[in-house]
Amino acid sequence: MDRIKQAVALAASAVTALQTLLVLMGRSTVCLSEGCHIVEKLTIVSPLYMNLAGLIYFQAVFWTLLVGRGKPAGRFDWSAMLLLAGMAADSVLLSYQIFVARTLCIYCVLIFTIVLTLNLLHGFRQSVGAVAVSSAIVAAFLVLFFLPVGITPRNFSLDQGVYAVRTCSQPTKQVYLIFSNDCIHCKNVLQALENCSSCDLFLNPVDRIDTPPMDGIQLRSAYSPEVNRILLAQFGIEQVPVLIARSGEGFDFVRGEKRIVDYVQQACFTQNPLLYLDKPVAEKESIDVFTQEQGECSVQLDCNPQ
Repeated sequence: MDRIKQAVALAASAVTALQTLLVLMGRSTVCLSEGCHIVEKLTIVSPLYMNLAGLIYFQAVFWTLLVGRGKPAGRFDWSAMLLLAGMAADSVLLSYQIFVARTLCIYCVLIFTIVLTLNLLHGFRQSVGAVAVSSAIVAAFLVLFFLPVGITPRNFSLDQGVYAVRTCSQPTKQVYLIFSNDCIHCKNVLQALENCSSCDLFLNPVDRIDTPPMDGIQLRSAYSPEVNRILLAQFGIEQVPVLIARSGEGFDFVRGEKRIVDYVQQACFTQNPLLYLDKPVAEKESIDVFTQEQGECSVQLDCNPQ
């Protein structure tokens, strides 16, 4: 049994070493789903350090298993402690993906499965402890409502998700564009908005942005992509781009590349926008949704041009 556990730990070390090497070479990490790239963008730690930490962890497990083989049963079991700690850490990461990011990284699931297998192979008592720790963490995530730090349901607003602003001298509207950095339809909408002359434009990405998507914008010192994801989830929207325009005392939600481009061409390129785009709203904070099925990308998956 000890040799099997050592072989599993060594195989896991090889997997994490390969991922680390790919990152160092500037290549994309190996994953069977786009969930990996989405999760990477939602962490503050570089994928290089995440994979390096995994390599160090599995090497530590391997060597403690090797050194501890044949030792008296009464001695402290360092490998059991490492395996339980790994189970706790991976349970937190997996729960975050399920309940917060709402997308799964297949590579992360693989690592979780390896750690769980090592715990199960380490004996009945270790297995019970590992399952108990993992279950407790999942249960804790189930009863929590997650919002980014400093944001509560009372002060939750689009402004917390603003990455950058582009202002006009005499704006007739304020529009918020919720977009993904990897969505071709979002890029087309951003290009259409580059020269708008009569709208204050707020950019609200659903992922982390490394390079400004357009010129002439003022970057905010802090922003939260999670706010934009949560907002879409609240309205059952799973595709981007989405344009949110203040209209009277309410909001218009405009979805789909073509619909958004048509909207901004009429609302943001003239000092006198069409009346129906600025119609009065009967009920305060009411919401109108203009949508079409084409010209959208899933929030959870990258989108390729058709």
